[in-house]
Amino acid sequence: MIRMQLGEELKAQILEALGDAEFRIIEGGDDQIQMDAFLAKVSGLAWKKRAATGTRTQKVGSTGRRVTLTPPRPL
Repeated sequence: MIRMQLGEELKAQILEALGDAEFRIIEGGDDQIQMDAFLAKVSGLAWKKRAATGTRTQKVGSTGRRVTLTPPRPL
């Protein structure tokens, strides 16, 4: 992750989410639930980053076809 081209703030947020998950696992939390929560948090951070940069489409597959991405609705 250190070599990834992410902003320092985003790296810090990802590491904080990872630390939270690790702490809860150590304290006896269910590891599957904690990893799911971690991945959901990172996914949310990615959507926020995309929304901030205006990226709303993504190339898919070898054809390079572009699809529109829509953020997940809050529960």
